[in-house]
Amino acid sequence: MDKKFITAQEANEKAKAYSDIERICEQIERAAEKGNFRTYLEVITPKDQAKLEMLGYTVTENPDGKFPISISWK
Repeated sequence: MDKKFITAQEANEKAKAYSDIERICEQIERAAEKGNFRTYLEVITPKDQAKLEMLGYTVTENPDGKFPISISWK
């Protein structure tokens, strides 16, 4: 079986198109159902961060924390 390789340009395009917003929103919903006003992530794309901020969430970077991104709502 031949291995299909992708070019750096293709990898770049895939990375730019990536969004994890559905999983993030599910995580936010679970946290809110438990009475929390914050949830944490290890990473977030700039596009997903902008989308959350547009929806009214506060996205904060905590580079020294166990999880460097926090998303909060109040």
